[in-house]
Amino acid sequence: MRKAILLTCCACYSLLVFAQTDSTGNIGIVKGKAKDSVYNFMLTSATVAVYLDSDSSLIQFSLPDNFGEFTIGKLPLGKRLRLIISHVGYTTFLKKFSLSNDKKELDLGLLYLFQAVQKDGNTLEEVIVKSVPPMRMNGDTVEFNADAFRMDVNATAEDLMRRLPGFTVWGDGEITYNGKKINAVMVEGKPFMGTNDPAIATRNLPKEALDKIQVYQQRDEKNPLDSTMFANIRLKDDKKMGYFGKLSGSLGTDGRYAADGMLSGFNRKLQINTVGALNNINKLAPDIDVLVKNGSYKGEGANADYQSDFSMRGLNKTAAAGAKMQYDFIPEVEYRRTSRINADYFLKGNNSLINNTSLFNSFLEADTVLSKRSVQVADNKTWDQKMNGKYTWNSERTDLVLTASLNRGKDNSLSETHDEQDKTGVGAISSSVSRIESETKKNRLDIGLEYTNRDNDWNMKKRIAGDFTVGYRFSAESGDGYSRNQSQFISNIHSSDNKEFDRIFEQRNAHSGTHTITARYPGLTRLFFNKRSFSGIQMGLSGSLILKNEDYTDKVTDRDAVTKEYNINNYLTNNRELSTFNLQPVFYISKNFQRTLTNRYNKWVSFSANFRNQYFNFDHRSRHNFQNISYKYSYFVPDAAIEYYNHQYGSYELRFNLDFSTSVTYPGINSLAPLVDSSNLWYIHRGNLMIKPQYKKELSLGGAFTTRKSKNQLRFDATVKLGKINNSFADSTLYNKEGVRTVYTVNVDGNKFVNIESGIRKYIEIRKNTTLEVNGRYSINISEEPQYVNNTLNTSIGSYQNLLFYLGFGHKDLLNVKTEAGLRIYNSRQEGFDNNSFKSTNSYLRLITALQFPKHFAWNTNLTYNKSNSNNSDALYFTIWNASLSYRFLKGNNAEIKLAALDILRQNKGIVNTASANSQTLTTSNVLQQYYMITLSYYPRKFGKKE
Repeated sequence: MRKAILLTCCACYSLLVFAQTDSTGNIGIVKGKAKDSVYNFMLTSATVAVYLDSDSSLIQFSLPDNFGEFTIGKLPLGKRLRLIISHVGYTTFLKKFSLSNDKKELDLGLLYLFQAVQKDGNTLEEVIVKSVPPMRMNGDTVEFNADAFRMDVNATAEDLMRRLPGFTVWGDGEITYNGKKINAVMVEGKPFMGTNDPAIATRNLPKEALDKIQVYQQRDEKNPLDSTMFANIRLKDDKKMGYFGKLSGSLGTDGRYAADGMLSGFNRKLQINTVGALNNINKLAPDIDVLVKNGSYKGEGANADYQSDFSMRGLNKTAAAGAKMQYDFIPEVEYRRTSRINADYFLKGNNSLINNTSLFNSFLEADTVLSKRSVQVADNKTWDQKMNGKYTWNSERTDLVLTASLNRGKDNSLSETHDEQDKTGVGAISSSVSRIESETKKNRLDIGLEYTNRDNDWNMKKRIAGDFTVGYRFSAESGDGYSRNQSQFISNIHSSDNKEFDRIFEQRNAHSGTHTITARYPGLTRLFFNKRSFSGIQMGLSGSLILKNEDYTDKVTDRDAVTKEYNINNYLTNNRELSTFNLQPVFYISKNFQRTLTNRYNKWVSFSANFRNQYFNFDHRSRHNFQNISYKYSYFVPDAAIEYYNHQYGSYELRFNLDFSTSVTYPGINSLAPLVDSSNLWYIHRGNLMIKPQYKKELSLGGAFTTRKSKNQLRFDATVKLGKINNSFADSTLYNKEGVRTVYTVNVDGNKFVNIESGIRKYIEIRKNTTLEVNGRYSINISEEPQYVNNTLNTSIGSYQNLLFYLGFGHKDLLNVKTEAGLRIYNSRQEGFDNNSFKSTNSYLRLITALQFPKHFAWNTNLTYNKSNSNNSDALYFTIWNASLSYRFLKGNNAEIKLAALDILRQNKGIVNTASANSQTLTTSNVLQQYYMITLSYYPRKFGKKE
């Protein structure tokens, strides 16, 4: 472990030394001032560029400062250079010059630009310059012209961004401009391929298809006092349609295989993705975007989002397919004018074979531990389908959003389990054997609407505001199930307690419908004071109403031991209905104080409060009279917040927030009066009609500091949460002599928690396109959870600590090195049992390296060292080492061959080490192990119309 850390640090230090070695060939400087020839004001938005005179290749460029002054350095000596100053509405200024060892710095003084049109309307004679200006200011938007930069024919938008001043592409994929994060990369002002993930656009669009890259800030609609930064890619007129994708197939040792496919196409109105995947190497994609990102033309690099998951339990065969579409009825972006449809469909399935061996330890008394060893073999098959649709309409006064989604799923499982249980001082007390097979079909339909109306300018003077938002959502769920439980329980204490079951749930059906209505009216300030804002105070009304109806049908039969026939179980066979009513009206008020000085600072303090009351009705009806239960509750559940913001432009950004919130959780029928399935051999859940709702209060204090200098950004954040739960739900557990648990839900006081989380992130741009990232996060959750064990009050004082550290180095896209370290520690002390305690620790150290050298070759390797231990048991160690080599060929680098070796050391182990309250679990499972694989991939792509 220590050697691995030392080697990693040495490697990073060597890389830093290498990165800081710079060329000394470009040391010349030219400077001057750009000024209007007629009105004598400085031209702060002009573009100043220096080209090599011999071939017009761009060397350096810049914008003048607020005083019109510019300085351009790192210019070659002894070569003929060309200075070009351009500005909208002015003729282009051209000046040829050269620098030498005797004259390394040239001050051109005042340089006057002439307006293109004189007052008499005559056009001035312009200087004809073939060079394209690299950048310009277009209002508040910075624009970079792609054609001004000569690059490799296969360069992408990401490669271009690495060349642009102010842009930095970091190793984790984040993009910043002058130190501020780019929140989304748009294409033609619209989300590209239905997502805001920058990599989808920047790693697929070729540089030759780009016209401009624009950078601008946009006000946050939800928080008008704040703004976010975006980048927009403008395509050339003849490149506004195209397609790109990836087709790959893999074969490996031990029958391993994988196949992936992605094809995406777009034009001015339509964007569409299609994806597919099939493998038995534990590569699971949660959604379409992951598969699209994996198919990027630039390759996966050091990205680990879609790779073999060696921590996944069992042997898995997965399949996935899907499509995603975005259609714009208004293809050209206009302010507050959108008409867009988004739709997607995703199908995924998995077949897993899992062998588990588990050890469960539970404290019963100060010196008594109950231990259960479990061996399980399970065969699980799952299929899920998700369909989503969304229509968005925006105009100057109205917003309309229509949504629809349909989820369908099917689960089949078959498991066989053998359990043995012993007790301190007694030895073996019981055992069981069970075989459970089940099938479940699930469906969910959601339909929603949200409409927002805004006042127009002439209506702003009316006392009754026209601003409002209303929403409606309908959800319908259904589930149809079947299961068979064959089980046998053997008691070593009393043979009379032996049990045997063969129980079939012929029907386990559930159906529900939910209506949700929401509304928001922000115009109370105008209504009360006839002003849009009264001393910065804003008041309004909002609320929600949720009506839900559920019905359940269970038909259960048991096999008679004598007749061998299945008879109806009249206790578990049941029909029941549940209706809930949840109304939450809210009066909200806020007050803002703001001070702003243009280009200097922006400060504000915001106070807000929501005065909410919750009315909750519960009505449950069943064929069993003891389950006929109704109750009504009304609770005051307010929340409030104070937020402070201070942005010193070009220096730092500081935020503080103090939040207070409350919430109520109501008991369900399974806590009040459940039906007890006796075929659950080790666990019996009883009801408690006296249980009351639990009321949670939480106070949160947080802060964040970010430097706003153009380079080497530092971020720091910290949050502290304090919470208390009155009438907290807790288990009251009774263990019989055979170790079978009978559990009641009860109310207890004294449930408290403290959560602390902090993080620091430092970005260091050693030089252009050579970066270093340092990222660390630490969190600790401390809780006091009272519960009853065998009628003895025991308070479990638990702490969960999570420490993560990340160090990343990147040099262009040539080299990426990432080092990660993680440590998770859980401690649990039992106050009712002489402070007996459980402790579990899991840690890892990972090194990831991606090298693209020589040209067309890519080397990837990742090495993960794992350690896991619990209490005083021996620690478990294992190391996973993966490596691959790929080669790109064909004219457009469209084809790739890849050789990979996975789990080279053949040490992978499936270990899950957890603890909670008064119990601890250690599980080992069968997992994926060593294999070798060869992959062939092809990247079809074309941009622009056919000639």
